[in-house]
Amino acid sequence: MDAKHAVLALQFDEDDPESVEVKTLQSYDVHKKYVVRTKWAPDGVHFATASHDKSILIYKFDSETGKAELLKQTQLLNTIEALEWLSVRFCLFCRALPGPLP
Repeated sequence: MDAKHAVLALQFDEDDPESVEVKTLQSYDVHKKYVVRTKWAPDGVHFATASHDKSILIYKFDSETGKAELLKQTQLLNTIEALEWLSVRFCLFCRALPGPLP
């Protein structure tokens, strides 16, 4: 399975709203199975990815360089079904399939 994911820059042409230029800023291949969820934090700097390999990765994106640094990798016991950033206390909420807690 392809576990790659990427950060893309989209540039729209004001004169032609259907025209869009897509540029890959950075691609990643840290997950072992395909990525099922991606969510940007409210600050627009951090984002998280969740995969069927039962891991969540948290990145910090630098808009000046167009690159992201992996900050944290967390392994869960079950597949992640949902990701949501909570604006209070900069917290990431995830929901996994039922099963034992780590």
